[in-house]
Amino acid sequence: MPDIYLPVILSNGKIFSSDLGAQIEGDLAGREQWLVPKRIIQWEVKWDRVEHQRGTYAWPEAYDTTHALLGGLETIIGIKVCPPWARLWLHAGSPPNPEFFPDLIRFIQAVQGRYHPNAIEFFNEPDVRYSPDDPFGEFYGAWVGPTETWHQGGARYGTAVATVYPNLGSKLLAGALMMHEHSLEFLSGAAEAGMKADAISYHTYVGDPSSFSKPMEHADEIRGLLGNVPLVLSETSAVDIEDSPTLRQWQADYLTSLISWKGVLAKIWYTLANNGWMNSDLVYNEPKPAYFIWKGG
Repeated sequence: MPDIYLPVILSNGKIFSSDLGAQIEGDLAGREQWLVPKRIIQWEVKWDRVEHQRGTYAWPEAYDTTHALLGGLETIIGIKVCPPWARLWLHAGSPPNPEFFPDLIRFIQAVQGRYHPNAIEFFNEPDVRYSPDDPFGEFYGAWVGPTETWHQGGARYGTAVATVYPNLGSKLLAGALMMHEHSLEFLSGAAEAGMKADAISYHTYVGDPSSFSKPMEHADEIRGLLGNVPLVLSETSAVDIEDSPTLRQWQADYLTSLISWKGVLAKIWYTLANNGWMNSDLVYNEPKPAYFIWKGG
């Protein structure tokens, strides 16, 4: 198959002044003491929480508080969770029905006008197949229909990005790819559908030191498909089901290796503090060794 080249548009070659950050899952209040200058913070705005009733915006106080607590730090805002009236199918991670693309554009523009992010990430992990029994749709997407190919689901995503992209006032990160065995097929479909973005974002989690090279390998795979496109590693951590001194040391070693790698525009650790998923945090009640590396890196 011939190479597919994504028409990436960059106005100045950069999106952020730093290349290191962390994501916040949920609200920032109660975790703001772990913020430091010159770090990118990624947080989420759920469309459903703001425009549950079509045409009426009700901005949650927690979103305004998060924005205020960030105090001017560079940010990525992840747009996710269509309101039920805009969904293509009954799933919190559903893509929007194309007839509601104008509503989505207006909503993202409103987010940009209110919170002024450096970049918008367009939905989270859309490279997931829809399942009506999935209870975790608010955490990731489901843009691939039950009987569709991954390529077809990717084309749906690429069409949505291509429609939204010309109307935005800040940079757009497309992808937020889970990087499973079908993610490149999904990305191929998106690119062939005309997707435009300022960078492709993707996720990589590692375990022991033998897997520390996975983000670099995933970057090579994406660029092998699309050419030399800008990339953002928008979720990464060293994880395990049990916390241990060994895992904490691996996290510190992994972050040290990430800091020295300059192959992407930004590297976003998942998460900053007290999220609790797979022991991935930089801080869990108290700072881990990796936090001090992140703080000073």
